[in-house]
Amino acid sequence: MAFQIGIEVDGSRIAWVQNSDNLNSVITKLTTLTADQRTAVIKFHLKTTDKKHLVCTETLNAIPPMEAGTPAIDVVTRLSGRILYYRISLNGRLVSEQKKVLSKYIHRPVPVLRIILIIAIIATAASLIICVPGIIRPSGTEAASEPANKKAPELRSDLHQKQPAAKTEVKITENSGQPAETEASRVTPEPARSIPEKLEVTWSESEIFDKHSVYFTPDSAELTAKTIAELNAFISALPAADDFEEGFFELAVRGHCAKYGTEEGRAELSSDRALNVTTFLRKRWGIEANYITSGAGASEPVSLARDEQHLNRRVDIAIKGSIRKKIASDEER
Repeated sequence: MAFQIGIEVDGSRIAWVQNSDNLNSVITKLTTLTADQRTAVIKFHLKTTDKKHLVCTETLNAIPPMEAGTPAIDVVTRLSGRILYYRISLNGRLVSEQKKVLSKYIHRPVPVLRIILIIAIIATAASLIICVPGIIRPSGTEAASEPANKKAPELRSDLHQKQPAAKTEVKITENSGQPAETEASRVTPEPARSIPEKLEVTWSESEIFDKHSVYFTPDSAELTAKTIAELNAFISALPAADDFEEGFFELAVRGHCAKYGTEEGRAELSSDRALNVTTFLRKRWGIEANYITSGAGASEPVSLARDEQHLNRRVDIAIKGSIRKKIASDEER
């Protein structure tokens, strides 16, 4: 049965770092958040197709006081069948090395399902065998149809002989010898239509460029009431459908997060934040545009200060484009 191994640090999102078919060693880098953080709790999870299990928990003590995100915690995982091997290092120093047997979390498929599958295959094959004779017509039917087929050409030939030839009458005038003009042959020429003169069209063009940022709560990609209000205010400043006749827009939506948890978890969280903002803009603004959605993780922080981490939990929106609108002429006015 296939499964995944995930790592969680201090209650952050679980980063699923390794699949059961990957037997190579996988390195996961973790970081701390605050400057005075002295311990870190690391949890290892296992996920199958229907369940998630907590395998074990490791606690790191005596983390040296450094700037937020500076202590380097490296976790190396390796799978060998149903055995998990892992090593945890702090700033390059090995602090834990363990082996965990995963057999009790992984169950083989129930044999009853195999029996049901075999019965279904047999039933399908039987239904096909039963249906085949119905497709083949008896030979008597084919034989009975032969006289009808033989008589068919005779009937067709009789009809062909009895059908009278169509007569064509043409009236000839006495003097000219040409066919007489009939009412249907008289065609009255249509009066020539006047082609309206083309009017020159004048367009007004405008360039669009704006930037905006919205913010999120820790370890969450959900749009809060405050975030929704900020997005609505941003949309109200954008062009509406009746403001232009031709337009092109490109929106770059980039998610960010605080430097906390795993790199995989931060990448996933920042991408989820950007995706939720993009979905909201598409639905509420309703204008066709080219959206470029991405997640930067914690690689582009605004601040590393402990009391300013909320500035990193954000999504940056940048829009650029142009619109064109027709200017009415004096005659149209």
